[in-house]
Amino acid sequence: MQLYGYGEDALTFRAVTTGLRNLLAQLDDPSNADDVTVLFRPSFGRRGGARRGKRGSSFGEFDAIVGTPKAVYLIESKWSRSGEAWRPSLMLRPEQTRRHDVLRWYLDRWRLECASDWPAFATPSVIADFEDAFPELTLPRNDSVLADSLGYLLPMLAANGKSTRDVLLYCDVDKRQCPPLSDLLRFTLVNMPISNAHVSGYFAMETSAL
Repeated sequence: MQLYGYGEDALTFRAVTTGLRNLLAQLDDPSNADDVTVLFRPSFGRRGGARRGKRGSSFGEFDAIVGTPKAVYLIESKWSRSGEAWRPSLMLRPEQTRRHDVLRWYLDRWRLECASDWPAFATPSVIADFEDAFPELTLPRNDSVLADSLGYLLPMLAANGKSTRDVLLYCDVDKRQCPPLSDLLRFTLVNMPISNAHVSGYFAMETSAL
């Protein structure tokens, strides 16, 4: 089988599979691949924030999340053909940086509460503190798909290192240097050159990673 990829999703998948060792090395993380948990394109609802004057509970999709014994890495991906790569500095939209804040809050509070499941976590005091931190959001209902997703993923991620780090993964198919992260100082830049990319931007993917 010949498998080809194109664009940020395929490049992210390559980075967290065959490029995982390179990614961790740039993060100064010596973890063994066998001890790493990778979430590819985890979704916490496509639409975030208030709608029609009511609080929402969804807060968007990450390109990837990587958990290791050292840290949990929240990853936003950009490739060298995205519009942001042509600007003087690389910026993320407010909703993109906000989802990092939201998930970090969830992780920190989950660890603090030592909750056994989502209903045990979603107490009135947790709901009140969350809504104080994020006025446009509220915790999802216990019977919602998002609550099921968070109740499944949070204990998985909380079992990893206690540090939570923001990562900007720059996938380069054009030998184009990443612009400075002037407004993203809290993000760690990881450069991922793609040496076998065609001029079209397509590249062969290693099926051994599947």
